Amino acid sequence: MDLIKSTATAPYIFVKSSISTYAELIERLRYHYSSMIPFPKSWVSLCIFLMVSPLLFHLLFPLWISLLSVPCFISWTLYLAFAQHQNPNRVKILHIAIPTIPLSPIRIFQVNRAFFNYLSKNIYGPPMVIFKTFIWSTWNKKNKQVMSKGRIAKNINFGSKFKDTTLDVYESTFENRDHVSYLHSKENHRPVIIFIHGGGWNSGHKNLYSPIGYNLTQRGFVTVIPNYTLWPKATISEMVADIDAAIKWTLRNIRKYGGDASNITLVGHAAGAHLCMTSVLNYAKRACESHSDHSSAIEKYAQSHVHKLMGVVLLNGIYDIPQHLNFEKIRGIEELSCMSRLFENKLESFKYWSPTEILKRSARFIEKGDFQQFIPHNIMLVHAKHDDVVPFESSKLLYDSLSKMKLENLSLVAYNGTDHYQYLYDLFLAREEFFEHLDRFYRNCRNIKRYKRWLTVEGLRNPKFVPITFAEFVEGSRTHSSQTSSDSDLLR
Repeated sequence: MDLIKSTATAPYIFVKSSISTYAELIERLRYHYSSMIPFPKSWVSLCIFLMVSPLLFHLLFPLWISLLSVPCFISWTLYLAFAQHQNPNRVKILHIAIPTIPLSPIRIFQVNRAFFNYLSKNIYGPPMVIFKTFIWSTWNKKNKQVMSKGRIAKNINFGSKFKDTTLDVYESTFENRDHVSYLHSKENHRPVIIFIHGGGWNSGHKNLYSPIGYNLTQRGFVTVIPNYTLWPKATISEMVADIDAAIKWTLRNIRKYGGDASNITLVGHAAGAHLCMTSVLNYAKRACESHSDHSSAIEKYAQSHVHKLMGVVLLNGIYDIPQHLNFEKIRGIEELSCMSRLFENKLESFKYWSPTEILKRSARFIEKGDFQQFIPHNIMLVHAKHDDVVPFESSKLLYDSLSKMKLENLSLVAYNGTDHYQYLYDLFLAREEFFEHLDRFYRNCRNIKRYKRWLTVEGLRNPKFVPITFAEFVEGSRTHSSQTSSDSDLLR
């Protein structure tokens, strides 16, 4: 009888023991992790929690899958689109290159962070895709109207190795000379700007920058906007050669379009700023190396094309390639960017095409004073203080290197509260901030003999003009005493 009784009560004892053990485990977990896990406070709520948990898991499972799959989908799509061509990390099986995609959760997170950061930055300005589509459609119609009046010359071959690489010239339409802020020559020729677009060396087209050409002509400039051949079609040396060819063409032909060949400013943004500075410094270095005799160097200097540039204005540029590659690695986008592949994944190539490294290699010519004879002495660097695409240190490093040459008009303008694209939007949308700094730059330029100050009285120059508070200078502007002139001298 006792055996039967004990056998009958065995399941009850087992269940009671199991519940007791489970309850003890729950109490321990609740004691140690009560601040992190919302455990039920009573047995009734515990039972409800255990009954509802499978249902919650079933409902939330698709969400969990989405949280895992969507970031993977975004990062893998970006890699398949941008990281395959000439990627040394691609593995070949039976002579077939297998696409490379990120599998590391850290890399997937970094790529997604960069992607959504790019989207958020472009929401503050015009969303880039929509904005460029609008420009492509709307401004091309406007260009045709202006072209019919002979104000825009399109698709001019300027001597590029690639015949489909051309430039556009926007003639000045600002007829009222009393309101023009920049000097016109005695022959009534207008100052000239050559604008080199950015785009990471692998994107961009002159047609997208039509508003810049139009806005600059409204302010009295003749504007030249060239294409340069992009990666992977062209190498970095061919891109720089395109910039050289565009400068040469402008010097030889711009008078036909009403431009002053002695008053040409080279303006570049991001990768375009890198190409501008590389073109200028590489020419100076080659000239110094080719002419050790000072007199012959001066003779060659008189025949050069780069030295005839009045000035250079650089916006958010990349001037130290190894440093920028490290920055891209920190962001986790070095494989998405074409930069390392453009420079052949070699440290020697990174340094050779870095403006800061060119200046280091030219130290002996700088000490002699020869190097300074081959570059423009009017240089303005503009950079967003908190740029998260190209760090501000890039421009600061170049500014420090150029300062050693004691150029007459060298300045660094740093903005707070702006990003990598803001100056481009300023040019697109004709905002006054950038043009104020351009005006200040021209006032300090050595070879402008006369100057009419930009009129800022409301309604006098532009009926819709409203005075704007300009961005704070957080880095000083350096102008040597030999360059300083009073307003009365400039207006003479």
